[in-house]
Parts: sequence; C-alpha cells; structure tokens
Amino acid sequence: RDVTKRRNDEQRVRESEEMFRKAFVMSPDSINISRLSDGVFVDVNDSFTKGTGYKREEVVGKSSFELGLWADPADRQKVEDELKSKGALGNMPISYVTARGEKRQGLMSARVIMIKGVPHMISIMRDITDRLKYEEALKESEEKYRELFNNANDAIFINRLDENGRVRDFMEMNDMALKMTG
Repeated sequence: RDVTKRRNDEQRVRESEEMFRKAFVMSPDSINISRLSDGVFVDVNDSFTKGTGYKREEVVGKSSFELGLWADPADRQKVEDELKSKGALGNMPISYVTARGEKRQGLMSARVIMIKGVPHMISIMRDITDRLKYEEALKESEEKYRELFNNANDAIFINRLDENGRVRDFMEMNDMALKMTG
C-alpha cells in the first residue's frame, strides 16, 4: 500500500514537472529563473533568447548585471525589494537592453520560488515595445485628424443613422459647423 502511494506520488510529481517544463519552453513570453540575491540565471526559455539576442549558454551562470540587461539598474533593485517584501509582483514596467544594444520595454511579473532552500525569482516578461510604438503612432494620428477636422473651412458633421438611413443624431461637428448652425 505504501509502495503504491509512493509510486502514485512520484507519477504526480513527474507529470507536474512535465507540465511546467512544457509551459516554460512553449511560452511566447520571456521566462527566466534567477537567484534573487544576485540575479544569476539558472534557466531561460527560447523566448528569452529570441527577445534578448543572447544564446542560452551565454546567459545561464551569469547575472543580469554582467550581461547589462537592465536599461536602468535601479529597476532590478525595485524588483528585488518588491519580491522580498511581497513575494510577487505583477506587470511592472521595465526597460531592458538586448545583446545588440537596443533598448526595449516590457511588463514583468515575478514570484519568489525556493530551489534547494535558496530564494530564486521566476519571472515572465512580455515585450511591449512595438505596442507602445503603435499606441504613440495612433495618438499622433488622432491628434492630426482632430486638428484637420476642427480647422477645416467647411462644415463637417458626423451623424449616426437609423436603419432607414435617416440622421438619428449628431455624433460630432467641427468648429465651422457650430458657427454655421449657431
């Protein structure tokens, strides 16, 4: 009976390890495990290597400081302080530097885990650099549209139509339309 229970427990541990390993390897987000005290990497996934431009063998055994990954080293201290006080952090904005020297933006979530009695950090980081660029471009485009719309010499009405194609209400009108209609 004890042997069967031990075998079942061992099987559950193997299955749990396999699920973790697959999630770690397959994640589209960068995942790494490092010692909390000094930032020395224990393991990184493929998304980490793709996102930073470093090979796994260049990273494991080195610290984030040795690699110059932190665009602002104070961010690492904030991460460490948050993890020491709360044990976890979620979606903290950070800046990092790739192997090619490119500065990128990310959102980092992390949690303290124990490995052989030593506190480590498992962190997941999503690169948001492109999203931030798109958001900025959209904001600029909207500002240009708004300026053109309001400064047009013609009256511009933006209407909402009903199912019969009749004007239901005015959604927007520019400054010239307001002057013309009073």
